[in-house]
Amino acid sequence: MLRYFCLNIFFLLTIVSLINASPTSDESTLEERKCRNYCATNGICTLTESGPMCYCLPGWKGTRCSDVGKSVPNQEIYSEERSLNSRALVACPAAVGNPCENGGTCLVSNGNELVCGCPEDYTGDLCEILSRMLLRP
Repeated sequence: MLRYFCLNIFFLLTIVSLINASPTSDESTLEERKCRNYCATNGICTLTESGPMCYCLPGWKGTRCSDVGKSVPNQEIYSEERSLNSRALVACPAAVGNPCENGGTCLVSNGNELVCGCPEDYTGDLCEILSRMLLRP
């Protein structure tokens, strides 16, 4: 009898722990579900108070980052003023992370377009190209 009691308690505890660990109770999973497939592959989705919002990778624009945009030369971006063509640039939200490589600075332009400010030795939309590679002897 004690053996069956222990088994029943074990199964009951297992079921309770599975229910408590269900994805529906996890806020991050809820955010992932709301953002899933919301942005085009060129966007990073974050959940704001008003719902999902897409931050577009360099070269893309639009509400869901599906429109081709114009890439901005990195030399125009990387400055202390943090402005570009009279548009203010702000740091990327923490939820977006930093898609820029090699120490590049992630900035937001036009509300949702990400631009990378590259250090002196790097170029490319994501600061992925070493400038010295462009110079041939």
